[in-house]
Amino acid sequence: MSTAINQFKDNLSWEEKAKLNPLFAVMSDDIFKESGTAFTEEQLAIFYLQGERFWKRWLETLLWDKTDIQALPIMEYGCGMGRILNQAAKAGIKSTGVDISASQLEFANQYCPNADKIEFILLDAHAVIPLKNESFDIVYSYAVLQHIKQSSALKLAIKEICRMVKKGGQVKVQLRSQHQFLSNGIYRGYRTVNFENSSLCFYFRKLGPIYLPVFRFSKHTNWTGACIYFSISSLIRQFKLQGVQTNQLEIDAENKLVWITGSKN
Repeated sequence: MSTAINQFKDNLSWEEKAKLNPLFAVMSDDIFKESGTAFTEEQLAIFYLQGERFWKRWLETLLWDKTDIQALPIMEYGCGMGRILNQAAKAGIKSTGVDISASQLEFANQYCPNADKIEFILLDAHAVIPLKNESFDIVYSYAVLQHIKQSSALKLAIKEICRMVKKGGQVKVQLRSQHQFLSNGIYRGYRTVNFENSSLCFYFRKLGPIYLPVFRFSKHTNWTGACIYFSISSLIRQFKLQGVQTNQLEIDAENKLVWITGSKN
């Protein structure tokens, strides 16, 4: 990966990324590397088609046992340009998207095919959702939590997601965790101690016939955020603290993703 792309991903805030290249910020595919803010019709079609695929594969199942989906308000935490939420709106669901980037939401209102059916809301200066508690039957998030740099901000995001869902409602979030995928033939016993902006990592690395202990500090970035270093069990505990009990854990090993689905007590 080039130095420029590393700097774009690691050093720039979500808003700074959005002002330069919002499509690549959300979907780091080669076709978007040089797109800037002058999108072609082909690029937009590919972008929103990917959102449709994610919706059908991972999120549409949340509606299978619902009889009147149009009556279910749904919220996406970190909606960006609405590539996934567009599908909920297309199905007639009352849809709300919240994001930390004003530019992403401006582009969403301009380019999202069903923007007229979606309410896009900017998080306030403290990353708090400016809505009342328990406003939605379903709250979901994709490819957001792993990019939150500070540990405290990650916990706040989880708190806000859980605050928004009604009692008896559902939460579904996607995240990444090195704890899930590094314990293989090369690495064993991966453990971390997480601080606000960095994590102390410990693991055994195989060198020939033996495993040697390794200690290293990893700095959180705006791309590889704090969530990467939290274990799945510790993240599940964070949701439980906010009244959401995990009832399903899905592993996408091919893409090294984890989905947590839970219900609010």
